[in-house]
Amino acid sequence: MTPEFYFFCAFAFQGFVLGTALLRREQKAPKILGVWLFVLGFDMVLSGLYTGGLYKKFPHLLGIRYGTPLLYGPLMWLYVRELLSGFYTKPKLKASTWGVLFAPFFLLKLSLLPLVFQTANQKIEFIDSYMSYGEPLFLLLDHSFAWFGIVFAILSIVMVTRYRRDIGSVFSHKERISLRWLW
Repeated sequence: MTPEFYFFCAFAFQGFVLGTALLRREQKAPKILGVWLFVLGFDMVLSGLYTGGLYKKFPHLLGIRYGTPLLYGPLMWLYVRELLSGFYTKPKLKASTWGVLFAPFFLLKLSLLPLVFQTANQKIEFIDSYMSYGEPLFLLLDHSFAWFGIVFAILSIVMVTRYRRDIGSVFSHKERISLRWLW
């Protein structure tokens, strides 16, 4: 095992412990944050495998991690939405909204099924080729993950900004409820 792997695993362990504590809460917002931390922890462990070069020892895990950053943005948006639900009466999310939030992740996973079902040697060859030369499609996808997260961050900031504006008109002492700590 490489030092990078242990570094990533330490962060993953921290995410799993905190995620477990948050999942035990009764409110919905901490549960969403707990799920988000579990996803981050899972991503950290698998990132440690790739970064440390351990993917050659565990080739069956290749392709499983790819795309998990597509979950970060929707989970952040859901978390912020749930935090603000005490002030706003928000309608329950429709199935179509859930589909829009998580469709990119599931579509990417469906498109990666051929990679997941390849043999260990084929997976290693693919990843070595990708790391050496860069596969244009995957490079484009990597950049789109960042933009996807940025879009959800902007949507979350807009929600918090509206909330802060609205509480200013309702409450005179708003420092403790302004949610400034979110950004």
